[in-house]
Amino acid sequence: MTGCRFLIAIIIIRQAGVATYGEYALVLSLLLLAECVVDFGMSDSVVRMMCQEPEKQPHLFYLLIQAKAILSIVGVVLLLGILWGMDYPTYLLLAGGIATLALLAFAGILILRTLFKINMLMEREVVAEIVSVVAVLPCIPFVARLESALILLIGCYALSRYLFLFVGWFLGRDRLVVKCSGEFDNPDLAMVFKVSLSLGVSYILIRVYDVLDPILLSKMVSSEAVGHYLGCMRFLALLLMITYPVVTTAFPILSSCWQKSMGRFEEVTQATFQVVVVIAAWVLCIFNVSAGFFLGLMGEEMVVAKDIFRTLTLYAFLQSIMAFIGSLMIVSGGYTVVIMVTCLSVSTKLSLLFFFVPKYGGIGAAYASLTTECIIIVLSWALIQRKIGFNFDWKLVTKVILISFMLIYFINIIGVRDQITGGILAAVLFPVLIGVSGTVSLAQFKHLVNAIRVRELREK
Repeated sequence: MTGCRFLIAIIIIRQAGVATYGEYALVLSLLLLAECVVDFGMSDSVVRMMCQEPEKQPHLFYLLIQAKAILSIVGVVLLLGILWGMDYPTYLLLAGGIATLALLAFAGILILRTLFKINMLMEREVVAEIVSVVAVLPCIPFVARLESALILLIGCYALSRYLFLFVGWFLGRDRLVVKCSGEFDNPDLAMVFKVSLSLGVSYILIRVYDVLDPILLSKMVSSEAVGHYLGCMRFLALLLMITYPVVTTAFPILSSCWQKSMGRFEEVTQATFQVVVVIAAWVLCIFNVSAGFFLGLMGEEMVVAKDIFRTLTLYAFLQSIMAFIGSLMIVSGGYTVVIMVTCLSVSTKLSLLFFFVPKYGGIGAAYASLTTECIIIVLSWALIQRKIGFNFDWKLVTKVILISFMLIYFINIIGVRDQITGGILAAVLFPVLIGVSGTVSLAQFKHLVNAIRVRELREK
């Protein structure tokens, strides 16, 4: 789906322009914040409750429906309240109103997601989402050319959500059993909210962290600045799409080893850390030296954002590392620490945005994100190191960063920066330099693969 969203971004920028894409992305960013409110971590916490007490599943589904009804109202008020309270123009308010229809569909999708999870039928959700995107995708190039492109594009998004809901319901209708008592069950409903509180708050804070950039850029600079910034971020989502699966693959292994086999835990931790750092740095080099080429794929209007793109490649590299550190915090039971760190991230980034954006515009938002990530990584590691009792191989990070900057500098001086040739050179030379320098050996990468195989054998 990341690839589809990337394709949609390219179509909108080429057909409707960067400014329209900036407004579209702003509304969707606010919608995603409202969706986090509607979710409130229940997609995970209620599934856990249903698995622990299968006989209560029908009643828990009824409680979940009640919770989604309440949270949907909160989400709608939040979305429209932000747009109205920050004095956005009327057409953006109208777009937000249409987005609330998508939000209501999303509440239903979350109920189906819970159903698919407890029945181990996630492939049905994937099918429903693919059908919804493929059905609407052909409409995007057409409506993007029209005068009311923003309203129609948000309408297409809402339509895709309702298709998702309908197909998901059709595929899961035989498994959904709800025990309806006809009234609100206040004590049990309160319990569901209480169990989901820590996850819900952390998810909302993370989304607030992401939405700060487009909101402040739209108010302090322009819609074009939002389009340039979020257009670059859409590219960098591809980088995170490569590194996140490594983290999610290692997560269950680390969870099973924690406090039971700390030697194995350290081995898998170090191996995963090495894989994440090297892959993220590799993609960083490719994107950094070919910024002009990649942004040119989105259209000539995006090429002027090359410096923003390069700065954000560094941010994405650090974010990949932070994703792994965050998973360690969760494995070690540090939910409270995660919330505290996220709160600090939001406040730090907000302060830096107010400092950088008025002076530097779009690239100022990139500076704020990069600086915040540096601060949070240092703080997070200082906190997690006490829990796990050993240190990361930070010498590896230093070597990888040095090799990356040397390679980027080399490609700059030979005159192929911003060309596909530079990206190809980076893709070929980086692994060669990593291997020749002895920074990472093949044996070190095998630790993670072996750990995954051991877990698979035990499950069988």
